[in-house]
Amino acid sequence: MSQARRQAANEWFDHTLYLHELTIFPKGRHDDQVDSTARMLDWVKQAGRESGFLEYYRMLAEDLRDAPPVGPAPLSTRFGLHRR
Repeated sequence: MSQARRQAANEWFDHTLYLHELTIFPKGRHDDQVDSTARMLDWVKQAGRESGFLEYYRMLAEDLRDAPPVGPAPLSTRFGLHRR
């Protein structure tokens, strides 16, 4: 990551403000980041416990692994060209 991108990322997300908001919860004035963090952690926990999106993609990967390989169709059948 370039220095300019790193600086822009640090300006966009101030880690000290985020940690401050987490540590003073619930007595702080703002709790938006705490709410979104709690929801994300709950979502990750639910996805690991239930058939969430990770399970869905695992099943898709297994189906693709067991499927026969598929190749492109010959040009002659695609465009109606026939060899003589």
